Order: sequence, then structure tokens, then C-alpha cells
Amino acid sequence: MAHEFIRVPAEALKRVDPNHLNLGIRYAWISSELVLEGSEYFDVYTYNCYKFRPDEADIRYIYEQTGKPVMIGEFHFGAPDVGLLSPGLKGVYTQADRGKAYRYYTEFAASQKHLVGTHYFILNDQATLGRFDGENYQIGIVDVCHRPYEAFVQEIKATHEGLLDVLLGKREPYDVQPKELIIK
Repeated sequence: MAHEFIRVPAEALKRVDPNHLNLGIRYAWISSELVLEGSEYFDVYTYNCYKFRPDEADIRYIYEQTGKPVMIGEFHFGAPDVGLLSPGLKGVYTQADRGKAYRYYTEFAASQKHLVGTHYFILNDQATLGRFDGENYQIGIVDVCHRPYEAFVQEIKATHEGLLDVLLGKREPYDVQPKELIIK
């Protein structure tokens, strides 16, 4: 069933748009071998990875099992020092820490042989009263009024200015993991 769930729409899409890049399903995590079913129809295997850095073992495993490059579909970091109080699925203490966490994650990702990209979730903070499922995370690059979190943005810029050197192996990735905010 899992295989057919992938095959049927993938083949239909290929008939209508043969040059379309199939980025897969963007699984929430690697829960079992079933999430590898039908991956022969993907051009890139995508999944979400809410850790301080992409899981090297998962990336290697996916590539070895599918032969497909891997892309992280979602990751984020939040901090309760300004704006909303919920730091999301991966929290740190300050906006500056968010920037360091972004750099740590993104530069490590660039150093991974089979990982072709990451996607930060999301541009703006979620609404104070929550979205359809109640999430109201302070995880955006901008707040709910579209004002940038400057300390975070500055570190994003610094990360991307030097990312090619990491990608080409001219420099080691940033290796300081910020302290995780644990909410009990």
C-alpha cells in the first residue's frame, strides 16, 4: 500500500510534466523502513529534522537504501526572549542563540556529502492565538508584524557568506552548539 501511495501520483505527474523534479513526501521523521517505499519515484528524498544538526546516520541510511540525495524539508529554532513565548520544537534562550543554532545546523548540513539542501521553517512567527492546530511558535525570521529579528538575521547572513567554503571543504563547519532551552 505504501509503495502504491507513492507510485500512482508520481507516475501521473511524470506523464503530465516529465521534467518536474519530484522532491518526495517530506516525511516528519524516519519512523520505519516503510518510509523508504516508492523512493525510486523520487528525485530527492525529503524529511524533516528537528535536531540541533541534521542526523548524519539518517542521511547516510537514506542514501544507502535509496541511492537518492537527501533534503531537509523543515527545521527551526525559537527563543522566548522576545515576542511569543513558545520556542517551537527546538528552543534556545535568545535571538542571538537562534542565529548560532542556525549556523551550527546549516554549516553542518553543507558538510554532508549526500545532503543537498535544507529549508528553514518558517519566514514569520505564527499567530499569537495559534494556527489551526494551536501552534503559536516564535520561530520566524520576522515577527507577526514582519519586523526582522536582527540578531538572528545577522547570523543568517554571516552563515551564508561563508557557506561555500564549508561546502567545498575549505573550512570546517561551525561547531558550537547553543544550549538547548528545555521547557518542563
